[in-house]
Amino acid sequence: MRRLLMPLLGLAVLTAVVFLEAAKAEDGNTIRFSAPPVPQAVPFLRAAESGAFRNAGRTAAFTPWRSPEQLRTFVANGTADAVIAALPTAAVLANKGIPCKILAVYSAPLWIVSTDASAAASGTSALDAFALLHGKEILLPFGPGNMPELALKVLAAERGINLKIRHCGSAMEAANLLRRGQSAYALLPEPAATLVTEREQQAERIRKCFSLKDVWPHVFPGQASMPTAALIMVGPLAENLEVCALVRQNFMEGAAWAEANPEAALRLAETAYPELGKRLGLTPESGKDVFHSLGLLTGREGEQAARFMLERLFAINPASLGGRLPDSGIWRFGDATP
Repeated sequence: MRRLLMPLLGLAVLTAVVFLEAAKAEDGNTIRFSAPPVPQAVPFLRAAESGAFRNAGRTAAFTPWRSPEQLRTFVANGTADAVIAALPTAAVLANKGIPCKILAVYSAPLWIVSTDASAAASGTSALDAFALLHGKEILLPFGPGNMPELALKVLAAERGINLKIRHCGSAMEAANLLRRGQSAYALLPEPAATLVTEREQQAERIRKCFSLKDVWPHVFPGQASMPTAALIMVGPLAENLEVCALVRQNFMEGAAWAEANPEAALRLAETAYPELGKRLGLTPESGKDVFHSLGLLTGREGEQAARFMLERLFAINPASLGGRLPDSGIWRFGDATP
């Protein structure tokens, strides 16, 4: 989780709802998925459980990725067809000559949490709260140059806000540093942000201040969404229009199912993705809420939002995209949503 959005991530094959034998995974009809233990993995798990791919004459294999090294290995070996990864990952892969298509994007919830009561005061707008970060140290439980850090820097650069970035090993380490008064702010993903702040709720030591995606439209008027991650097709199947459409449609339908059936989605996560289910299960109501805010975008809206984000990233850090903006052939959003 802590290295969820590393721009140089590659791809793996995603945890199996039904484990397939290696021979079957190479039969040409199997679509191999990979995702980290995040709520956006549940739509894939649902699609496999529902038999959507079998109905289309194909099978699905799922395995989680857990490290950048593992993902790069799977990319190099060509053993993944679809993956959930950081948005810049698609640009990096395309710029390395790997067939790659972006099918959908979403904004992973990224929260600024703080021990500073004024930063979390009711009535303070997200934009005003963001301005309070000027000159402050921000704890980041991610490796350097990952997507959460890049999104934060894009917003800060646009507003002329100077930040002091301090990397740490995990969300729990960041929380401990906050508790000990060794820093006052941290950027945490979900569900870590909810877990940390709900544990501190009684003492009111650490509070949620604002989500970066709530600041985005105020910093960039006309840009309603802040896409940070994507559903990406890679390898030979990225050029197969029929397969891309099948994956995208079933992923969107799986997301709609999770939103309409959060309790069942939570049980599916617990069964097929133990580490994700455990985290979400620690705060059951908040765990269910994450399925109501997946925020998936396809079609023209998704492409426009993704283009804008990549352009902003290129402006502050060209290397995060592999040195240049991807060409127009990377987009395969389609125009259908459930």
